Amino acid sequence: MSMRATSGISKAAKCTAAINTAYTFCTPGADDDTFSVASGSTQPIVGVFQTTTTAAGQTAEVMVSGISNVVLGGNVTRGQEVASDANGNAVAAASYAPASGLHTAGIALESGVAGDIIAVLLEPDHMQPVAAGGISQVLLRTKAIVALADAAATLTAAQLIGDGLFQITPTVARNLATDTAANLVAAMPGCQVGTTFEFSAACLAAYAVTLVAGTGVTLVGSAVVNNASGTFRGVVTNATAGSEAVTIIRCA
Repeated sequence: MSMRATSGISKAAKCTAAINTAYTFCTPGADDDTFSVASGSTQPIVGVFQTTTTAAGQTAEVMVSGISNVVLGGNVTRGQEVASDANGNAVAAASYAPASGLHTAGIALESGVAGDIIAVLLEPDHMQPVAAGGISQVLLRTKAIVALADAAATLTAAQLIGDGLFQITPTVARNLATDTAANLVAAMPGCQVGTTFEFSAACLAAYAVTLVAGTGVTLVGSAVVNNASGTFRGVVTNATAGSEAVTIIRCA
C-alpha cells in the first residue's frame, strides 16, 4: 500500500452526499457546485476526493490534475489505464474503449490489489470514448474454413465471428442453428448497437441447408442454401446484458 505525497491542482467542492472514504474518484454532481463519488466507468471523472465528509453539502478537497492517491477496487498493474468501479475505486480499464460512453481516469503509477492505495497520474479520457453508433463497420478478421459434418449442427459464436466460412456436403436436408445472441455479443468485446459481422455457408450438394435462429436472433431473408453458397450479415440490435439481440440478414 502506498501513501506517497500527491501533487497537482486541487479545489474545494461541495459533496452531494457524505464522502466516507478518501481517495475515491469523483464525478459532477446534481448542479455546477457539487461533486459526487463516481459509480462506474460510464461517468466522466473530474478528480479524486482527498478528504472525507459526514454529510451532504459539506466541502471536500478534490485533486483535479496531477498525481493523486486512489483506492483500488481490484488488481491493477503499473502503467495500466484505470477507470472507476461502482464505489469510485480504481480498476483496470478495458484494453481499448469502443463501448459507448466509457470513461477512463488516468494511469496507474504503481501495482496493487483491491484495498491498496496507489498513485495515479490523472488523465481523464486518455482513451477517448466512442459515442453510440460510432462502430458500424463489418468486423474483419482472418478467416478459416469450417468443414461441417453431414449432420444438424449449431454454429458457435467463435465460429460465426472468428471463422465465418462454412461448408457442408449433406446427404439429406440439414438445419444449422446459430448461437444465441448473448453468446454472439459476448464474443465481440466492447460491441454496441450497430456492430456487424459476416459469415458465409456453402452447401455442396442438392439438398436444402437451412439456417435456424438461436435465442435472441432474428433472421431476415431466405435462410435456405441449396447446392450454392449464401452470405449473411449479423447486426447487434441490443448489446445490454440480459437483453442481447442480433439480426442476421441474407445478403447474397
